[in-house]
Amino acid sequence: MDKALVQLKYPRLGDNAIVYSNIETTVSIAVGLTQHQATDESLPQIKNTLDTQYSKSKVKLVSNTIKNIKGKDFILIEFISPAIDGDIYNLMAITILDNHLLMSTFNCTGSLRNEWESKGKSMVNSIKFL
Repeated sequence: MDKALVQLKYPRLGDNAIVYSNIETTVSIAVGLTQHQATDESLPQIKNTLDTQYSKSKVKLVSNTIKNIKGKDFILIEFISPAIDGDIYNLMAITILDNHLLMSTFNCTGSLRNEWESKGKSMVNSIKFL
């Protein structure tokens, strides 16, 4: 995905975001280390803040949990967001790396959700830190 489209679609991920998508941009995965400083201990508070933000927005929250993946805690948020041409399925994984929020987002159009949701979850569960 070109840099201008990345900044438009993923402004929270910062300038160093890496995004992969299909040609139609109907399926994508993005990862970025944000400028927001945080600690592992602050994950529950961040989760609660996100709960509040999403409850006041137009998105339909599917789940928001903290899960340990290979020894590292992640906030996992699933939600459906409205778009001009239909709904978008989103799965965000947020953790702490070097005292900053590391955010990963998988999304696909609603029409592709049945095909891609489990693949997105598999990608998130395959995360490991070296």
